[in-house]
Amino acid sequence: MVHVWNMLPTASLSGTTPFQAFYKRKPDVSHLRVWGCTSYVHVQRDKRNSLQPHYEKCVFIGYPAGYKGWKFYNPVTKRTVISERADFDERYFPGTSKAQLEAVPSFACLPEPLQTPNDTSSHSGLPPLQDEGGDNHFPPARPKTPTPSASVLPEEKPVLPLPLPVIPPFIPPVIPPVTPPQIHAPLPVTPPTAGAPLEPPHVPRRTGRVRKPPGQWWKLKQPDLAGNDSDSDDEAALLADSEFCEVEFAGAVSGADPRSYRLAMKSPDSDCWTEACNTEIFNLEANGTWELMELPPGKKVVNSGWVFKVKRLADGSIERYRARLVAKGYSQRPGFDFTEVFAPTFRPASLRLIVALAAREGYKMRSVDISSAFTYGELKEEIYMRQPEGYHIGSPNMVFRLRKSLYGLKQAARQWNKKLRSVLEGIGYSRLRSDSSIYIHSKGDIKVIVPIFIDDITLVSKSDAAMTSAVTELSKHFKLRDLGSTTLLLGIQGAPRTLQYG
Repeated sequence: MVHVWNMLPTASLSGTTPFQAFYKRKPDVSHLRVWGCTSYVHVQRDKRNSLQPHYEKCVFIGYPAGYKGWKFYNPVTKRTVISERADFDERYFPGTSKAQLEAVPSFACLPEPLQTPNDTSSHSGLPPLQDEGGDNHFPPARPKTPTPSASVLPEEKPVLPLPLPVIPPFIPPVIPPVTPPQIHAPLPVTPPTAGAPLEPPHVPRRTGRVRKPPGQWWKLKQPDLAGNDSDSDDEAALLADSEFCEVEFAGAVSGADPRSYRLAMKSPDSDCWTEACNTEIFNLEANGTWELMELPPGKKVVNSGWVFKVKRLADGSIERYRARLVAKGYSQRPGFDFTEVFAPTFRPASLRLIVALAAREGYKMRSVDISSAFTYGELKEEIYMRQPEGYHIGSPNMVFRLRKSLYGLKQAARQWNKKLRSVLEGIGYSRLRSDSSIYIHSKGDIKVIVPIFIDDITLVSKSDAAMTSAVTELSKHFKLRDLGSTTLLLGIQGAPRTLQYG
């Protein structure tokens, strides 16, 4: 109270406050609140967890000495709280009046007249339920039982909500138990009906239909794409074996990429996928990627898998079928199977700058694709991989000892980047300090800029001869495909052969 009195004007100081007389300045009253109002005090983070409320309801009781904040009383915990973060509701004062307490919203219970059955005439003014809806599908809300007297029951009683009759098991605990004949009996004021009202049919919450497992849709014959109807009765019966077969069969024949080796061999394009798998195995063996041996005792093996992808051109047409053998690197152990995994890639701002520079200076852009780029990285760790599905050789204990990196390994991208860096620096390219994925070769006025995104290499230069020389040097170290002028760069279509600025 002294804190507030010092901020009030007094007659002894000619209307000046004691605070102003002592400090020679007017007091700041922005922190003053109405005493006794409802407050919501913030609970500090170290005193609660994420599931507990962030505020607690208290009563404002004053200002603490020597602390910038407010003092509150929590009537639930019976303790005093000091805080500088709180929300005040100066409309309500707990414990002051009954009217203010009733202003706080709360859940209402059943009305009192339903618990004092001492009158039987209060339902006479209620209209019958049959006259409102025009049918008798809903039974009476309650049987004919004694009801409160007119002196207790207010006139607005007919507008009270009635319990829903469509749920027979629900009976309020204050109502005496009823029997089925009384539930279906009509009110006295209702004209007699031909029969008791029918209950609505029981609707099950869950479907009762019998579920069947998916059929073997991959055993179906390839439909005639020319339009000839050649489906047999056996195929139709197999399709009808499950309601999911049509969706699965449509996905199998619509050109979607197979998700496993078994599905690829059962798909309509099985011949194309078989050729792609043979090409992948041949390239990996020619590159010296592994060595076939028995698994040494105590060594763990990494699983292998196939990834199938239909390569398409910018117009959507099929370019080739690609099958890639990958290692399931999620089973690798850090410290044993790999150590460092970081591999750099250029920043988007660097790519935009190169494209803008090419447009301004009239440079040309040329793309090069390294075939199975990750398999050129050398491995230092001792990693054993299970033989791929469909190409197992020897006994079940025969595995591949990986000599070079493979897609899926944790360190594959890093080892490939180290190999590419050594090759580019060996033919005269230097790496930028600002972006370690961009290399530049400068000879006189001729410059060749090479931004690298994992295994996608783009050459940017004004001289076609300089770019051709770079492609020739790279082909001495890697098996690559010269894609020519860049028309698709990281999903961006329509890049012209010669960019124009403005």
